[in-house]
Amino acid sequence: MILDAYDWATSSAGGAKGAVMLGDEMIDEASRKMALVVSAKGRAAGMKRTQTFTPPEA
Repeated sequence: MILDAYDWATSSAGGAKGAVMLGDEMIDEASRKMALVVSAKGRAAGMKRTQTFTPPEA
């Protein structure tokens, strides 16, 4: 969910921001890099996503 939220926020649809809030947590490039590692390890262990990111309505 962090990866999808950050991808959306940094796109033109999300306002091309460098850092954003997801709930009460700030996510930025460093958060994205950590999430990539964690998600890869989870997928390697056979885990699947349980939540998806829904962009806020404009």
